[in-house]
Amino acid sequence: MPQDRQRQGSRSHRDGRAPEEVSEEIRERFGPYSNRAARLVAVLSERSCDLNELVQCSTLSRKSVEEILSILGEDVEWLEGKFRIQPLKSEAYRGRFTQNPRPPNSSDKETISQFVSNAPRPRAALDHVVATPDTAFRRASWLADHYDLDSSTLLFVGDHDLTSLATAVVKPDIRAIVLDIDEDLLKYIDVHARHMGAHIRAYYTDLRFTFPPEVEGSSDIAFTDPPYTPQGIKLFASQAVHGLRSNDYSQLIISYGFGEQHPTLGLKVQEELSNLGIVFDAIDSKFNRYYGAQAIGSSSDLYTCRPTSRTRKILGNATKTDKPNIYTHGPQSLEAASATLSTQVVQLILSTIGDVSDQPAGLVGDGWPISDNTQVVRLKTFFQNGLPGAVSKRQGPVAIDLRDDPGPWLLRSLLIANVPRLVAIVPDSHPDIQSVEGRAVLSNLLGAKYRLNFRRNYPSTGLSVLTASAVVTADQSAKDRLVRYLLDRSQGNLANAWREGLIYVSAKLSETTVTKNEARSVIQRATENAPKFASRLIDMPRHQIIELMQLVNRSITLPDR
Repeated sequence: MPQDRQRQGSRSHRDGRAPEEVSEEIRERFGPYSNRAARLVAVLSERSCDLNELVQCSTLSRKSVEEILSILGEDVEWLEGKFRIQPLKSEAYRGRFTQNPRPPNSSDKETISQFVSNAPRPRAALDHVVATPDTAFRRASWLADHYDLDSSTLLFVGDHDLTSLATAVVKPDIRAIVLDIDEDLLKYIDVHARHMGAHIRAYYTDLRFTFPPEVEGSSDIAFTDPPYTPQGIKLFASQAVHGLRSNDYSQLIISYGFGEQHPTLGLKVQEELSNLGIVFDAIDSKFNRYYGAQAIGSSSDLYTCRPTSRTRKILGNATKTDKPNIYTHGPQSLEAASATLSTQVVQLILSTIGDVSDQPAGLVGDGWPISDNTQVVRLKTFFQNGLPGAVSKRQGPVAIDLRDDPGPWLLRSLLIANVPRLVAIVPDSHPDIQSVEGRAVLSNLLGAKYRLNFRRNYPSTGLSVLTASAVVTADQSAKDRLVRYLLDRSQGNLANAWREGLIYVSAKLSETTVTKNEARSVIQRATENAPKFASRLIDMPRHQIIELMQLVNRSITLPDR
């Protein structure tokens, strides 16, 4: 062993390092497991230990313990078969590595309870079942106890249970990301996180179609309570892995339960995870409690898992279906299937726009009848990449079937599609259609791009048709032109589009063209006190898009025409 230590010391070349530097390297190496490494260093600063004691006190493998000793370098000495921090440095290390976790208190539970009580209503079509406030508190405390949250980024893949806010209550300085399809929920989390001063960033995403590029590989711990179907578990788990760093210590925490009379269902779910190359570290039985969910005893287990190198290979080679039905209720449940639109209904939909060519330029969605002359684009292709050039360059309207829209697809479709005319068929109960306020918000948000017309209960009861006609750019003010420039580039980099938009507008409407540096300076001033937005407009929750457009309006320095 002395020879091993001599070799480690010669490799490290680390004499007289500051404990802060050692701490940073340990965090970089061990991520969420850094608290275990810190426990080992704290013990070494207190007393001498042999290798066996270090393994036991840290619960890390011998290989990891030896890596920590190598990081400590010459600051740890080996004497008579035992290790310890050099006496002259022990106090400094003790001050840096001794863990004094903030104890939870009754006010934490009360705050979390208020969050849960005032949360947006659960949506059965998205399989929302509300976890109790005690469960949210227990999850937050469990995360803080088991992982070094100071050195980790948390990713919540769906968060109707508000585990992100609960964790911010228990551990105020966390860094977290929330992905969800529910716009109301994202706004609720974002508003309260800002009020708390918590570093929680909210992103809109429908995991069946897209994943925010900047979130890929960004996180150390992913937490999800997904739809309790094999398809739902597989989708949420695989997308969570996309958000995790590719190392040995990334953690995947899954809440899942099944009734005691249906072990085969539990087996199917566990097989889906195993087929993804995900390994189970532990299953904590009946960890979660819910209001409702009686089919599973109003409870579920907590799965502590890790992706492996095999997981990355599997996901890299995977092909995904267009719009998998992953829920247990509603129009996107496993049993549901949208009926194909009849030719007569298609003609009625297209007739809502005057001066229509004989054939539409393209059809988006799965509900259209087969046509030899019109290109059909899958929803997943559309939401990921926009319309193919062969469609967007043709004359005639583009029609999109959004009958299964859970709410946010309509806005995203209008952002993505850059065409002269768009026709969308949606449920009449759609939140952007059913109320005057909803229609007004959508029209105002997109007013620089499209003029919208709504026809309710058409072509049949329960459906509505929205027609969007592109605004003529030549008639627009400088502010509207800049907003339009960004709306037309919703899937591109926001900072670049904003900068280039300022340059474009100045070139069109002013004798003096704004330079790139001037445009950057304008944007910096406009966003000085603003929250940090996603890098793409399409990944922002709706309320943040509205906020952003207000900043964009203020950033224009040119007078209206």
